[in-house]
Amino acid sequence: MIEALPKALVALGHEVAVLLPRYRNTKAGAPVAQGLTIPMGDTLRFPAILNGGTLRGVRYFFVEDPEYFDRDQLYGVSGKDYPDNAERFAELSRAAIEFTKHVWTPDVIHCHDWQSALVPVLLRTQYEKDPTVQGLAVSSRFITWAITARFHAKP
Repeated sequence: MIEALPKALVALGHEVAVLLPRYRNTKAGAPVAQGLTIPMGDTLRFPAILNGGTLRGVRYFFVEDPEYFDRDQLYGVSGKDYPDNAERFAELSRAAIEFTKHVWTPDVIHCHDWQSALVPVLLRTQYEKDPTVQGLAVSSRFITWAITARFHAKP
């Protein structure tokens, strides 16, 4: 569960922030960053970061991009993934890095599951020379059976 690690870290005295997509009907506060510039292929996207408040000592923030995240379901409908899931979560990964540059600078980024899997790759490639995030530590937890089931190519 996504909240177990943040709560445990707060209990140990750490300052913790969690960044999530703002899915449909998720309540959020005022923007803390308007229109981050996120390159996506040949285009630019401009999601905002919204304040999600603090719960049990954990600060929450949301990536606001209705075109990508204000949908009927989280990942797809009728048993089929949304065809743009790769783009949606590539944007989330880039937004997470920009969030660390402009809103909240962590000592460690923890990537939880496949939706944030591009963060470590982007940090070590496209953001490699960016002094703001250079050398930022990353930990991750990816459920391999879920990745295999979701993305396994059929013969």
